[in-house]
Amino acid sequence: MTTRPPLPASPAPALASRGPSRVLVLAVALVATLILASPAAAAPAPSRLADDHTSFFADGPLAGSGWSACRAITWSVDVRGLPDDRRRAEVRRFAAAMDSWASAAGLDVDFTGRERLDYDARAYLLRPNGPPRERHVYVSFLTPRQAPLLAPPVVGLGNPSRVIAETREITAGVVVFRSGFVAAAGRREPDRVRHLYLHEIGHALGLGHAESTANIMHPAIGTRTSLGPGDRAGIRSLVQACPGTAQ
Repeated sequence: MTTRPPLPASPAPALASRGPSRVLVLAVALVATLILASPAAAAPAPSRLADDHTSFFADGPLAGSGWSACRAITWSVDVRGLPDDRRRAEVRRFAAAMDSWASAAGLDVDFTGRERLDYDARAYLLRPNGPPRERHVYVSFLTPRQAPLLAPPVVGLGNPSRVIAETREITAGVVVFRSGFVAAAGRREPDRVRHLYLHEIGHALGLGHAESTANIMHPAIGTRTSLGPGDRAGIRSLVQACPGTAQ
């Protein structure tokens, strides 16, 4: 049986029954990331930058959801959408971005390799050839024809895709990028791609947008390549300690 919580501004999660615990398979509109040439907003005082973060689940039944620190998060990638000469470089670049978030969060991340992933444009999900993995982030590079939401000026989309309702534990995420943008910018503007990777991973892990350009989660993608104070504080707020672990 499938039920739905009250509708927020964007399409709501679909609540499904799965064995002894409820799992929310999230069919939400992914957070679109644009390349914007807008004037930089004045940065808040340093003491406020650490408070400049929001959760993907700030309101509603999933408020307070996060990743458990008990086990590593794994990730895999489908690089078929990239030119052959960009594939290895972009995997390395994405891996470095994942490591940045893992270090800030105190989480372990493991790369499980490349695999074929099919994009479901109606559910905003990447589907593997087999059962979906738990505690896993799926990544792919697609064209706007494959993922209509990636039509210009959108260059990236990301969000958590699965949550255990009772414990509010996020157990999966999805990230997709416009392949043509990454292929071109990867050669000419590598720092812009690094910023994009960090930003979309932040969404997949559960962060919303920040207000200051001093944080990666600001919605305008530039050339920032390191996490800001709000990014680091935000991701730490999404980590659930293992039972019996000192807070």
